[in-house]
Amino acid sequence: MARVSRRWVVLIEPNHYNPLMLGFGIVVAAERGLLNSTRKSNLKLLKMAGVKPVSAMITGLISQNNTPEFMLPFLKRFDREVWYGEYVVLIGEKVHADA
Repeated sequence: MARVSRRWVVLIEPNHYNPLMLGFGIVVAAERGLLNSTRKSNLKLLKMAGVKPVSAMITGLISQNNTPEFMLPFLKRFDREVWYGEYVVLIGEKVHADA
């Protein structure tokens, strides 16, 4: 992403501190990589790619495409930045060699 970006990189990854995501990573072999996915680990990836982190948050209690509709009004009240949220959302700015 950093190589092809002109300036901004947005990274949205699962958060292993969320019980649903953790269970998903344990049960589904192809998703084991999310067991290492945290704000800290993803910030490190951005920095290694030459991207300066500008914003980072953990959010989400509503699973895309599989949260029962009747639960949405209840979950929306809690859908804010929390350490156990489903997703790590990072925004970074590409660091240019000439900057």
